[in-house]
Amino acid sequence: FTIRGYAEKQGEVEEYLQCKVSAGKTNKTVCEVHMTANIVKPMMEISTSSISYIYSYEKGVAMTPQVAPLTLRNLMDLHLEFSLRTQTPFRVDRPDWNLAPNETTTVNVVFDPGYKAEKLSHTVKNKLNVLYNDMPHRDAIDLAAEVNYPNLKLSTERVNFGAVLVDTTQRVSLTLTNVSKVDCVYEWLFDDREEAAAMDGTKKKKELAAARLGTSQVYDILPIRGLLKPGESEVVEASFYAHAGQRLNTTAVCSVEGGPTYELALMSEASTIKYNIDNPVVNFGHQLYERACEKEFKLENTGRVGFHFSLNLTSLQRKSVLEIRPAEGFLNANEKVTFKMKITPGIPDKIYEKFYVQVAHFEPEEIVVVGEGVCPTVQMSLPHIYDLEGVYEGFLE
Repeated sequence: FTIRGYAEKQGEVEEYLQCKVSAGKTNKTVCEVHMTANIVKPMMEISTSSISYIYSYEKGVAMTPQVAPLTLRNLMDLHLEFSLRTQTPFRVDRPDWNLAPNETTTVNVVFDPGYKAEKLSHTVKNKLNVLYNDMPHRDAIDLAAEVNYPNLKLSTERVNFGAVLVDTTQRVSLTLTNVSKVDCVYEWLFDDREEAAAMDGTKKKKELAAARLGTSQVYDILPIRGLLKPGESEVVEASFYAHAGQRLNTTAVCSVEGGPTYELALMSEASTIKYNIDNPVVNFGHQLYERACEKEFKLENTGRVGFHFSLNLTSLQRKSVLEIRPAEGFLNANEKVTFKMKITPGIPDKIYEKFYVQVAHFEPEEIVVVGEGVCPTVQMSLPHIYDLEGVYEGFLE
């Protein structure tokens, strides 16, 4: 007979077994077995309860698996069979063991820092489980690894220059920060797979292709390369030079030595300033000379490029007569501004004044203001008496 037992608790266990033979009305005991057992939990001495690894990138140093020894000793008076189980990126050089009483062995616990293709700094945690054969009890060793690659953080992943005036340069600043624990050596490159798309739809395709400009002639990033210590930041300036009829969406790639690449989307187009003034001649007509009167005119940005504007009032002959606001400002695409004009003639006389609206770099636009200040008058039709010399003497009675 083979007798197998199972116990959920440790301690002394005692059992009695009887083997009987029955023949008709006769029962006869053939044998009796008295069984005792001392149930113990597996006892193994483990050299450490946790294992830590640290990998930091070094230029010119090959990445290799890191090995940590783990010593195990069987403290029982029985043979101890067990298995070691863990998950990627950790492994052991031998998973299954059978130790004699008081036997000691060493297991190599291996960590592979290159288990991920993307080179991003991170930490990974897992457990090395000790599973004992035919026993519910198990032990565990904590595994932790820190992986340090040179990593950057960009303050933005997209720069939209918008519509830029032809033959001018638009600049936008962004910040690079070293968020890793190792030095970052970086360099900017342009993805030339995306080409310029000219906006003039009347040209033929061959003419368009000939007119297209390379990315390096349109975009620039400074500094183009650099080194950042852990925690350091640097301001980088991206610039776009607007060529006539040019629209270009491309990608600037920041390549980090030993680390990942970062993409910065660049979008822009070249355009011209267009605007309209609805009323270049403002006629106030006849106004009482001592009273103020208001009129207005509008300046509208009809293009895609924003511009500054200002008023030049130096040509006014009587500056106290005319008041205009606003004196300056900025108009984005499709915006308009309304100028409020207030005139106070002051004397009964004709008014002819002019001033100028300065839009960006264009020639000033002349605005003419005309009107006339008048005073109340009465004309009487009563007959008058004049002397021989024509001098008024009074009314005729």
